[in-house]
Parts: sequence; structure tokens; C-alpha cells
Amino acid sequence: MVTMPWWRSLGLRLVHEDDESNGEEGRKRRAQEEVLTAFVPTSFEGQGRTIGIDELRTLIKEARDQVSEELKAEEQARRDLGWTKLHEVFEADDAEELVVGGVWDGFTRARARAWLWNLIQYEPFQFSPMWSSLRREREERVAAGEIVEVEHYAKRARQLERDGMTPHSYRRAQEALGTRTFSQGAVRSGPFRHRMH
Repeated sequence: MVTMPWWRSLGLRLVHEDDESNGEEGRKRRAQEEVLTAFVPTSFEGQGRTIGIDELRTLIKEARDQVSEELKAEEQARRDLGWTKLHEVFEADDAEELVVGGVWDGFTRARARAWLWNLIQYEPFQFSPMWSSLRREREERVAAGEIVEVEHYAKRARQLERDGMTPHSYRRAQEALGTRTFSQGAVRSGPFRHRMH
């Protein structure tokens, strides 16, 4: 037998309660629900103690804040990894070899790899559920050092270079703008929203 949450028995609903999202907001909502589920409304008794509504509000905020801190740390880890990958590709033995043929024709191997990494992190495409497995496979191949044939990324890299950007200046500009790196958890219905909030 499934027990109805106490707030539903009072005719209350949490915002987005029926949303099954695994995204960032879904994680925050689940953290909030974990706190609410841990207490019952007999003066909010639970976990061996009795608390008032203000303390319950504080616990909910602390749970959401903890998830926010985890998300910030994950973002920083992705940014750090991006810089590590950029340094690695320019230090590789084949860094200055030209790519011959394909969509990256004329790029050095380092520039092609660096642009792929940057664009995957900052301008992803095909991240909807229908395409996400293809995107993840492509990212794994790029992380392994492969220069994948993605015309969309090659065209964008050429455009950015015509505008005077290098892989390094592009990444610095994205960070200066507060642009977040791509996380599947940040995907909501509609376009990927990757600006800092």
C-alpha cells in the first residue's frame, strides 16, 4: 500500500511534484522532498525530535543549498577538465600535424581537438533524449583524443577563427561571460540554458 505524502493529504502539492526530471531542478526538488518526507505534521516531529516550521524551512534550504554547492563543484570540475584537455592536445606529439580530408581538413590536429572539446562543452547539440546517446558516444570519442567528423562543429570552429578566436581565447571568453559548461542535468524542455543564474 502506497502512503500519500502528508502535504498531499492536506490538498497541497509541491511545485513540479509530478516532474520526473533528473536535471538540476529535479535534484533540488528531490532534496526538498527528502526533508519534507522525513517529518510528519504532528508539530513536525521526526528523526527523534520535534521542530517548528521555521526550523523545517531552514532544513529545506540547507538541503537545496547543499545540492547547489555540489552543482557548483561539478561545474568547476568540468571547466578544469576542459583546460586540462586543451593543454594536453597542444602538448601531444602530433599536435602540429595537419588533418587532411574530412570536415577538419587544414586544421592542425591540436586545433581540431581543442575546438571539438570547447564546442562540446559550450555549444552542444543533439542533447535531447532522442540524440543523447549519440552525443555521449561522440564526447567519449573526443575525450579519448579522436577527431570526430562533425560538420556542425568544424563549421563553427572555422567561423570563430575567422572572427579572430583561438581555442584558448574562446574558452577564456566563455568563462568571462559566466557561460556554464554543458551538463545533461541542466537540460530542460526547450533550448539548453547554460548561462549562470
